[in-house]
Amino acid sequence: MSDTSSSPVGRPRNAAIDDALHRALEELVAEAGVTSVTLQDLIGRAGVTRDAFYRRYNSVGHFLVAVATARYRVDPSEDTGSLRGDLRVVVADQAAMYTDGVSRDLLPLLLDACARDRVVADLFETRFLRLQRESTARVIERAVGRGEIPPVDDLPYVLDLVYGPAFLRAALPGNAPPDDAFVDRVVNTVARELGAAAPDGRAP
Repeated sequence: MSDTSSSPVGRPRNAAIDDALHRALEELVAEAGVTSVTLQDLIGRAGVTRDAFYRRYNSVGHFLVAVATARYRVDPSEDTGSLRGDLRVVVADQAAMYTDGVSRDLLPLLLDACARDRVVADLFETRFLRLQRESTARVIERAVGRGEIPPVDDLPYVLDLVYGPAFLRAALPGNAPPDDAFVDRVVNTVARELGAAAPDGRAP
């Protein structure tokens, strides 16, 4: 798949069109009962042409991935000097993302687009999900290097523990939004799984 998020050579990109499309999506998902967004919905609300849209994106799903990567951090980690501090930055970032008003409606739209189009699913995985997980893998590598935890045997499982709880809170109906107490519980669970000392210095 070609990268249509880049403008053709010699043709400067018109940021106003991108801004209009992003605002159009925000308006559409804010409307009650929106379960899908079509190309006509987007371009009609944004006041742009079909050609202008397709010069940037291959599909509505591709556009939704671009919105996610523009609106939310793909590298949510920071080096705070401790494993728990680093994990809290990552998990708090996830909680903030999933309590954002646009995200609550963007998530089901994006998951639906991924289910319908393998290309969109691959794009979301490579440009968003994988980058976030790689960022958190570096958090864990730093903790191993500092001697806070032993080497990790099953890194994918640990990354699932980091990212899974907030996602499930957002994706499943009837759940309370993740708050600070939720973030602390996730951090403590992951730290215990990794064999980190408790906050008071006690061995796990």
